[in-house]
Amino acid sequence: MPGNLRGSVGIEVGELSVDGETWHFMEDSTALSRGVFMQSEPLTVTATTNNVLLRYAATVEDFQKPGNGVPNVPLLRLRLVDADNGKILRRVANVRLKDLRNGNWRRDDTLSIDLSAFRGKTVVLQMQTVRHFLDNSGSADYVNIYRFDDPVNTQPLAKHTVELLPERFALHQNYPNPFNPATTLAFDLPAPSDVRLAVYDLQGRLVKTVAAGRYEAGRHSAVWDGSDAAGVPVSSGVYFYRLTVQNGAAPFVQTRKMLLLR
Repeated sequence: MPGNLRGSVGIEVGELSVDGETWHFMEDSTALSRGVFMQSEPLTVTATTNNVLLRYAATVEDFQKPGNGVPNVPLLRLRLVDADNGKILRRVANVRLKDLRNGNWRRDDTLSIDLSAFRGKTVVLQMQTVRHFLDNSGSADYVNIYRFDDPVNTQPLAKHTVELLPERFALHQNYPNPFNPATTLAFDLPAPSDVRLAVYDLQGRLVKTVAAGRYEAGRHSAVWDGSDAAGVPVSSGVYFYRLTVQNGAAPFVQTRKMLLLR
């Protein structure tokens, strides 16, 4: 988190849907920096264009506010903009850091944007995060674009990463939690390391290894789809996931629990 703020930020954005058709976010090959934003492809609003649907999820973990207050900047901002002149047509969403409490926070939301007032215009949807407004410092932030409604494709359609090296090894709480059918397990590595991330049942029996091998420094994640090593769906209940990192003489080990609801 930038400045004197402490915490890790994750933002997942689903593909945009306009009257059942996909409206894509543009690939951004440049590093996200102050004043830069992600945006959609231009869309010309016609007489038959109605609503845009967008699902997003924003997560903040281990958030700590400084004693001198929080800058009045958004964690996440979405706005509809005229592609021809850059004029802001509608402020769609604005989640402010100053409104968050210390600790962990998450919001899942589906937005419906009425485009009927903008027929004849060419528009883009812009997304800005806290990283765009403050200097780069602190731990990892990430922005993933997912197809939320496709349970088969669990990999990001595009990944826009703003990441500085984490200061310490860490295993984060899975999200969503509780979950069905799949959940994301994220972990931080301050240095290249040999990693094993595995899921266990209440009796301590191995259910599935979801990540193993050599990983570079940074934030990483793996998706558990609620199945065992043979691909068979497991039953509802509490499960544990354990990160074991070999880096130097003493391994780093951290375990967390999660809840699968069928």
